Amino acid sequence: MTEAAIQAPVSSTQVEQPFEPLQGMRSLRVLARLLDYPTQELQDACGELIEILNAERRLGAALKASLMAWCQRLHEGELLELQAEYVAMFDKGRATSLLLFEHVHGESRDRGQAMVDLMAEYSAAGFELDARELPDHLPVFLEYLSMCDEAEIGRWLGEIRHILALLTARLEERGADHALVPLSLLALIGAEGDVEEHRPQVKKRGA
Repeated sequence: MTEAAIQAPVSSTQVEQPFEPLQGMRSLRVLARLLDYPTQELQDACGELIEILNAERRLGAALKASLMAWCQRLHEGELLELQAEYVAMFDKGRATSLLLFEHVHGESRDRGQAMVDLMAEYSAAGFELDARELPDHLPVFLEYLSMCDEAEIGRWLGEIRHILALLTARLEERGADHALVPLSLLALIGAEGDVEEHRPQVKKRGA
């Protein structure tokens, strides 16, 4: 397998497609910022975020347009309302948790070991966390990926694609713009179709 033709794992219902090399990972940092708790600083940066997204040729026009429109809504929104919406979406239950391993291991010991292993990956790459940050927090993970080469990005996104697809479906069901982030990550490996497998079950359970 070469860096020029990285292939993510595929489900039995999806035709395998090559993952093209990504040129510049600033877009991953933008996606990380869009999952952060809303602040005045984030609102002030929305113009720059839009410029970076607009230059990202690995995402389709419709998806980029949706991301940029979301940035504009963030910029123009009432900060207290944005913050309240964020807390309601991510701080009250596990279904839409941004902690990746919660979706796989819950609070079991396996999650602790998975976090230790991920921390070892971070340390080996020279990526240091703030003492308050958890290694499996999706925005943190995206910051790490932004430092990786194309092969590593494809490998990691392929490994968590099932989590990204489920998270996308759950956020979509809640009408949250945040669904655009995991959907965009899936799009980078040609795996947007994975979400469809989860939508009926999520809808049935009410997200």
